[in-house]
Amino acid sequence: MHLPEDVLQQIVEGLNATHQSKMDFQSKQFDKFTKERTMTTNMMDNLYLDKLKGRITDDEYDKFYQSFREQLSDIDTRLALLQEAEDNYYITAKYILDLASRAYDLFVSSEMEEKRQLIKLVLQNLKLEGKTVRFEAIKPFDTVLNYSDNQLWLRD
Repeated sequence: MHLPEDVLQQIVEGLNATHQSKMDFQSKQFDKFTKERTMTTNMMDNLYLDKLKGRITDDEYDKFYQSFREQLSDIDTRLALLQEAEDNYYITAKYILDLASRAYDLFVSSEMEEKRQLIKLVLQNLKLEGKTVRFEAIKPFDTVLNYSDNQLWLRD
């Protein structure tokens, strides 16, 4: 597997083009979750005032308070996942592009155990049928290998 420099450049340009859309989406989601959190916190504050003024019983307060705490926990989880997705996007894209662009050189210059690890990282279900090796590529490397028949993607 070899990723030509011009193809790598096309991928980087594509990632840059989608970056703004991803940032817009993430910003909207962050705003939405933050507003939900503020609204839920305000409802908890009002709930406490209702309890102090005797408008609701202690049991009602406890029930609603627990519900609001669960909602806040859910919102916090979604905010954390949003941030984790942001972090993982950049790490994964950089890692995959780096590995795909240097796969051949890494493989050739590696020791036998490192070659095994690279193969296990990219391929699965390896079978030897006569002189032919059959395999399945692991995502996202399957995309690179599937495009190998395309004239833009050539193996060296």
